[in-house]
Amino acid sequence: MPILAASLKVQWAERRDRTQSLHSGCDTTDARHDTKRVTSPMENETSEYQAFKAKQRKTRIKIAASIAGAILAVAIGWGALLSRPIAETPRASMPVARETPRAPETPAPADRTAPAAADARTAPPPSAAARAPSAPAPAAAPTTDATTDLAKALSSDNAGVRINALRAVRDGGSVEVLPQLLALDLTKDPEAAPTLVATVAQLAKRADPAQRSAAAGRMRGWLQSELARADKNTDARGNLSVLVEALGTLPSQESTAALSEALDSPQLPVHVATVAVQSLAQLGDPAARGAVQRFRDRLAQAPQASGFARELQDEAAQAADQALARLDH
Repeated sequence: MPILAASLKVQWAERRDRTQSLHSGCDTTDARHDTKRVTSPMENETSEYQAFKAKQRKTRIKIAASIAGAILAVAIGWGALLSRPIAETPRASMPVARETPRAPETPAPADRTAPAAADARTAPPPSAAARAPSAPAPAAAPTTDATTDLAKALSSDNAGVRINALRAVRDGGSVEVLPQLLALDLTKDPEAAPTLVATVAQLAKRADPAQRSAAAGRMRGWLQSELARADKNTDARGNLSVLVEALGTLPSQESTAALSEALDSPQLPVHVATVAVQSLAQLGDPAARGAVQRFRDRLAQAPQASGFARELQDEAAQAADQALARLDH
């Protein structure tokens, strides 16, 4: 038994020593592995950083070499341009002054006019009939084409054709058609009536005094007829202001009489009467003073209006006072 126990103790001691050696070997191996795990990342990072720095140095060297090569190429090119002689420059790039051919010389004007001057000295003096100023050429007789075309256009059923025909003779200054226009009836064509009045006034200003007086007389009749039907016809009320303004542009006794008669008419609206007063003041005929004074007295006796009607009365009174002051001088 003692021998068996001693043997077991020896075995147990050997097993313990073996176990301790195994444990110590494992600790040494683990420690070695831990050291490698700690030191390997640092070594790897150091090697990568060194490789990056080396690559960066190579890139910088390549960029510097490229810049130096470009600078060298530019310098060589400029040197070649500056060293090239001027004679080698192509002729096409240099403008060449060309001599323009000269015109053949002509003799001086004095040489050509000298014989004419000598002839003038030797020619006899002109007669008295030749020295007299030539009479102005007679005015061309009115052609029938304008009157025929106007009559054809005025007979059209289209109001636009009639109005355009009147504007054409007005813009063209066809005074020869004035008698034809004065024979028209203003009430028959309400669409073209304002254009007809304006055309007659425009042509009458270019005509002689007799035709101008005839035109004013005809417009005086138109004004009276429009006054007679102004209460029931809107076209007539619109034509009143057109006729009053047109008569103010024709200085004549007929114009003064027509405006004075209209100013005495109770059918004349206040705003149109104001235009008539201004037209009489523009004509400056003292014969119109009585009509203007009567109109001013009616305004003073009229009942006081309000609003817009009051403004029209005040404007008419002011126009009458100014017209009286102008006609008195």
